[in-house]
Amino acid sequence: MTNKRKAIILLMTVVVLTFVSSCRALRPPESCGLGGNANETGYGLYFEKLDLLDVSGSPGIPDRDGLPRFEEGQALNLWLQVKSDTRVRVCVEETRGGGEIAYDETTPLASGQNAITLGILESGPYVLRMSIDGTLVRSVPFSVR
Repeated sequence: MTNKRKAIILLMTVVVLTFVSSCRALRPPESCGLGGNANETGYGLYFEKLDLLDVSGSPGIPDRDGLPRFEEGQALNLWLQVKSDTRVRVCVEETRGGGEIAYDETTPLASGQNAITLGILESGPYVLRMSIDGTLVRSVPFSVR
């Protein structure tokens, strides 16, 4: 094989790999399947308060749109004041193109104070969606930078 041919094959390989890696951003983000408006009445039946906080207890710094922004590398916790025992599905979606579901668990909650550890998220825009029995009851957009 000549050097020119090797160079062409190498160049084509680089182009194909670059294209494949960029396709992630072109596909729509993964979804929890919970869209639309949150049922605030349903939220009020079970919850008194919701706080999304980092490990230090900070609610994040408001970004230019007023949404909470958290520092990358810090675990996030969801604190809930629950009125009555229930099971809640918490799903965190990355909202940019090609984004993935960062957290998706259904958790039993007892009345009183409850904490759910969401873990450390990569940099990006997210939305936390809470549902009870398949009904969206709260949607909280935020970002990690």
